[in-house]
Amino acid sequence: MDSIRLALFAAALLLIGCRSGHPSDDSLQSRFFGHEASFKKVVQMANEDPKIVRIDPFTIPENVISQKRWEDYRDLFRELGLQYGIGRLGSEDGVLIPISARGLLGDRGTTKGFAYSMQDLEPAVESLNDQAKLPCSGVKHCIVYRQLKRHWYI
Repeated sequence: MDSIRLALFAAALLLIGCRSGHPSDDSLQSRFFGHEASFKKVVQMANEDPKIVRIDPFTIPENVISQKRWEDYRDLFRELGLQYGIGRLGSEDGVLIPISARGLLGDRGTTKGFAYSMQDLEPAVESLNDQAKLPCSGVKHCIVYRQLKRHWYI
């Protein structure tokens, strides 16, 4: 069940069709580098809690983390403006950090945010700003990345 939730969460959160309304790559890059230490802290915490597949600001994962730990996550979510929380990206070390969601998640929606992974993520492009230039334009369930720095992607 967790692997199904993980797959659905990953597909929904990083479908980067980039319809208008998402923040630009430049604005996300500025946001990341302006708060890099806090983004790293979120990833560190998630990797210290390997049983967590997804955590949001509204619901504590029962029997997985303490109330205090959940409040620590929530403090970071508030500081970073993470209204969608975080989720696992495939491997245990991968973390998704959605920033913007448009439309209906799944078939008709897109999300743009950050991804952390010790493994290289593909396909990687120079820009996510122009949907028509993405390698999977018009393809359903497409995930595309732009590398910010080693292990970090938009």
